[in-house]
Amino acid sequence: MEPSPEYAPIFGLMQEKIYISKIVVEFLQGNPDATYEDLINKIETTVPPSTINLNRFTEDSLLRHAQFVVSQVESYDDAKDSDEQPIFLTPCMRDLIKLAGVTLGQRRAERRQTIRHPAKEKDKGPTKATTTKLVYQIFDTFFAEQIEKDDREDKENAFKRRRCGVCEVCQQPECGKCKACKDMVKFGGSGRSKQACLKRRCPNMAMKEADDDEEVDDDIPEVPSPKKMHQGKKKKQNKDRISWVGEAVKTDGKKSYYRQVCIDAETLEVGDCVSVIPDDSSKPLYLARVTALWEDNGNGQMFHAHWFCAGTDTVLGATSDPLELFLVDECEDMQLSYIHSKVKVIHKAPSENWAMEGGMDPESMLPGDHDDGKTYFYQFWYDQDYARFESPPKTQPTEDNKF
Repeated sequence: MEPSPEYAPIFGLMQEKIYISKIVVEFLQGNPDATYEDLINKIETTVPPSTINLNRFTEDSLLRHAQFVVSQVESYDDAKDSDEQPIFLTPCMRDLIKLAGVTLGQRRAERRQTIRHPAKEKDKGPTKATTTKLVYQIFDTFFAEQIEKDDREDKENAFKRRRCGVCEVCQQPECGKCKACKDMVKFGGSGRSKQACLKRRCPNMAMKEADDDEEVDDDIPEVPSPKKMHQGKKKKQNKDRISWVGEAVKTDGKKSYYRQVCIDAETLEVGDCVSVIPDDSSKPLYLARVTALWEDNGNGQMFHAHWFCAGTDTVLGATSDPLELFLVDECEDMQLSYIHSKVKVIHKAPSENWAMEGGMDPESMLPGDHDDGKTYFYQFWYDQDYARFESPPKTQPTEDNKF
């Protein structure tokens, strides 16, 4: 089948892109250690099909369609098995990305008009400006190579291990199903591996890590030894040791209310915050505040959960702070056996002198060790109907609502 003469140039260009991508993927499958020169030699010695009005493929053909070729290689790596090495990080692919100026993580990005950049004299860079901590962090993330910094080597190494935060891969949420997600604290894991979601491996960070390994002559990437999968958390845990602390403070019909309960040697009381196991194990743990503890004959040991809303469930999506929660008008009665563990949720109220605190480090506003996976904070009430963030209402518990 041949296209109409009017569409022949368009189809010819598309067939050229597809055929070059096929050559690159097949070549990298059998030659993962090949150099860029080997790839060019393979392309130039391959005879184009008769449907393409070309006598031979050249290096310019590869560079002209580099953005499309790299996106196809990324798509091929997405479908690989867990025990296969990605061909995206091979030496020839890294050289191709540098030469063509390919944009990673943005598969529909337009190809840069200037493929080869002429050598330019290194300028002195912009002068330093006085900024707040928040503005400095943003500029330090996006323009780190243009800003002169003290202790350049240490800070550059720290930057190389940081996500770009703007590509398509970084913006998507955790899948909750891969090995790394199941080990995260918010999905009910131990949190020991400290690995990012396998679906959110930033391609820009992977490129920089591969370049660093090559500089230290470490051509073989370190592959962590496979660990035994921890048994998945069930939606209802077997809490054998649930006992009330003290006597009942109030009895209302068949319900006896308590102030404290001991669950597996951990004491909880009214007002504490807990993580609750969801029905779907691929979802992160739900967070709630305990507003009542009681026991009745029909349902057993119960608690009333006033839910928090994670930032990913709001209009902020993946751009929200992973440690920030929001109050919502949702609550539910649940059994104590659904509680996973006790967490700490801090109310970060605005200071009376907030107008003069614009230059403070935002991270220092959360006291204590907040990187333990069990410490969060909230500032606002979230209206889900209007997607609006409001100041939390000030309420005082009545005498009948203290249990």
